[in-house]
Amino acid sequence: MSGDLMDGDDAPRARGRHRGCATCSSLRAYERAVQYVQADETAGETDDRLPEAVGRLRGVPTFRGGPDLMRCPECGTWYLYESAYEFLIGFGGSYDEQTVTRLSDAEALDHLGGSTSAGGHARGPEAPSTAPADDEDATARAAIGYATRMARAHAARAGRDALLAALPGGDGAAGREPTPSWFLFGLNLAGALIPHTDVLDDPDYVAFLRGLFADLFDFLVVVYRGDPAQELAELYRAFGSGIRCGPVLPLLLPAGARPGIAPVMAEVHRILEALYEDERRRQDQMGY
Repeated sequence: MSGDLMDGDDAPRARGRHRGCATCSSLRAYERAVQYVQADETAGETDDRLPEAVGRLRGVPTFRGGPDLMRCPECGTWYLYESAYEFLIGFGGSYDEQTVTRLSDAEALDHLGGSTSAGGHARGPEAPSTAPADDEDATARAAIGYATRMARAHAARAGRDALLAALPGGDGAAGREPTPSWFLFGLNLAGALIPHTDVLDDPDYVAFLRGLFADLFDFLVVVYRGDPAQELAELYRAFGSGIRCGPVLPLLLPAGARPGIAPVMAEVHRILEALYEDERRRQDQMGY
């Protein structure tokens, strides 16, 4: 199936999706801005700023010490943001510099995987698509560990300290090694984030949850190369339904207009329907 990341015949379309985007079509592949402490206009030194469209890009959390990745919320194109300050004695030549570089999906995957080949950063969780095929549990643990740290980072930035102990990876029993099961991870995450569905009546809390799950969806799309339907189906089951709100997970995921989410969710529903049919046949065979 096709998602945000594409292979084979769909790859050229993925690489060129920025051309039809209102935000990305106004950005060059490489943008640079410099602000001088004491600009020398006679030498052609004048302050400039990154294009306004850069402000519409959304930051994507990476591992601690990792690169600053940004993503377009309209078309899903990835960018690397870098900044530097050059201090020169005498101040006259000192300056701030910011650059934004468009990335391919493969390059974004490499950054999210924490490759030490780019800048010598500490290594993050290995992406499932690059891990040994015979070690699926280790792969899932790495991805779930990353998702856990992402959830905790969102809670910390939002000042929701009470969640930090309850979230997987916190103090006590929740601090065990990550499970290799997305379903069990989802149960733990749902129990921490949504102890009862009344919390979904709080608009501020729902906004916090949607911010977290937008980043979680982006992460899953990248590490599973556009096809995270199986993992999302497990999370869908884990989060369950509320009497008043219905299925919980669709309330938290990005809107249907988000690039790639419609086909992914269609596959999620196909998986869940197949599970339901299998369970119904099993019960019929057992005479329930």
